[in-house]
Amino acid sequence: MHDDGRDMQTGSRARICTVKYRWPESTIGSSAGVLILLAIKEDAGLKLYTLRAFSEQISEHDQEYISELLEDLSRRGKMFPNQVFKQLSDLSVGPIVTDSVSWIELCDSTIGELYPDFCLYSDFT
Repeated sequence: MHDDGRDMQTGSRARICTVKYRWPESTIGSSAGVLILLAIKEDAGLKLYTLRAFSEQISEHDQEYISELLEDLSRRGKMFPNQVFKQLSDLSVGPIVTDSVSWIELCDSTIGELYPDFCLYSDFT
């Protein structure tokens, strides 16, 4: 993982997808959970950010699954950034679900400033 606070061009507009982890005891359809992943899609490509201490927020039961998922997203993101963003934008079952998808203006801010608890995981730009 990288810790780069100045990671996006200032004055740019990007799509952002926020992804939550739901604990095993969460009920289906519950909005409870912790934000663990950000996907930022610009014309230049895709960047993934993870919660710095995300493994502390995930049940032991799901640790391996989440680690393998992040590795898979990194592998596929190199060749298929649009498809990875689309996939993350439509997760609705299992422990990982889409929280929101929207536009973000990065005029005077960076992702590190907007989401200080997150760090760059993969950069496909």
